[in-house]
Amino acid sequence: MHRQFFLLILLSTFIYLPQTITAQSSVMSFDGVDDYINLGPNVGNGLRTIEMWFQPEFDITPTLSEPQALIFRSNEAPVNEYDFGLVFNPAAWAPHAGKLHLLFSFGVGNTNHIVYSDSTHWNAGQWYHVAGVYHPNMGMLLFIDGKRQSGNAAFYDSTYTLSKTTTIGTHGADLIRFFAGKIEDVRLSTEALYTVDFMPPCPDIKALPSTKALYNFNGSSSQVVADSSGNGFDASVIGAVHVQDSICPNTTAIDQLLATGQHLTIYPNPFDHFVTFDFSNSITAPLTIQLWNSIGQLVKTETCRSCDQVTFERRSLPAGMYVYSISSKNGIVTSGKIIAE
Repeated sequence: MHRQFFLLILLSTFIYLPQTITAQSSVMSFDGVDDYINLGPNVGNGLRTIEMWFQPEFDITPTLSEPQALIFRSNEAPVNEYDFGLVFNPAAWAPHAGKLHLLFSFGVGNTNHIVYSDSTHWNAGQWYHVAGVYHPNMGMLLFIDGKRQSGNAAFYDSTYTLSKTTTIGTHGADLIRFFAGKIEDVRLSTEALYTVDFMPPCPDIKALPSTKALYNFNGSSSQVVADSSGNGFDASVIGAVHVQDSICPNTTAIDQLLATGQHLTIYPNPFDHFVTFDFSNSITAPLTIQLWNSIGQLVKTETCRSCDQVTFERRSLPAGMYVYSISSKNGIVTSGKIIAE
C-alpha cells in the first residue's frame, strides 16, 4: 500500500511540471540527388499509418519535372508488386501534377490504389505534416497538417508482408525519384491512428503501443539512425545529414508560461468522476486540450480562448492511463499523462 501511494505521488508530481517544446529540432537533410535512408526489408510489413514532417528545398508545383518520394517500399524489378509509399507527382502525371499521393499497388501490371492531396503547391522552406492511413473500414485516407484530404481509396488491408526494402527519401530499392529537402519524426504504426482532423504531433513524436518504428533523428551518427520505438529497426544513412531546424515555433502561450512563472496543476490525479486543468493565471492565447487513450485515439477535446480552469467529466471513459496535450495553433505547449481509476 505504501509503495503504491508513493508511486502515485511521484507520478502526479511529474505530471504537474510543464513540458515545453523547444523550437529547434534535429532533422535529416536530403540533397535530391543520391541521399536516402534504408529502413531494411521488414519494417514495412503490417503498417496502417505512415506519418512524418517534411520541408521541400524548392517549391513543388504542377511543373515538377521528376517524382519525389518521401518514403517508399519497392518490390524491385522486373515486377513491382505490393508497393506502398508517399510520392509527389510530376507534370507528366496529369491531372494530379504537383499533388502528394499515398499509394498501395499490387499484382502483375500494378493495380493501383491512390489517394491524393488537395494541394498542388508546396512552399520551399515550409514544414508540413503528412499522415497516410490504411483503415480497415474507411479505406485509404490522407491528412496534410492534420486536415483530412477530400479523396479516399477502397483498399482496406494493412501493408502486405514482404522481405523488400523500405526507404526514406527515395523510391525504395529502385534508388530513383530522390526527395530534396528535410524530413523529421517518421512514425510507422500498425494501427489506423487518424480518421478525423487532428493536431499534428510536434517533435519529438512519441512511440505509441502500435508504433512499429520511430525515427526522431536525434543522434549524430552519419551512418545509422536509431529506431526510437525500441523495436530494433535501426536504419542506415546514405548521404543524408543531420541539421538543426525550427518545426514547431514557440507560441504566445509558451512565452506566457515561461515569463510569468505560471504553473499548470492537474487534479485530482488519479481521477474518478472529473479532472481539472488549472492555470494559476488566465492565458489569453486560444488553447486546445485533448485526451488520447493508450492506442492513440482521441477521446476528448476542449477549446478555450481565455483559460483559467478547464474540467473534463469522465463519463464513459474506461479506467486506464491517458495522454493529455495542450496545444496552441502552432503546436503543442505541454503534454503528459493522467490516470482514470
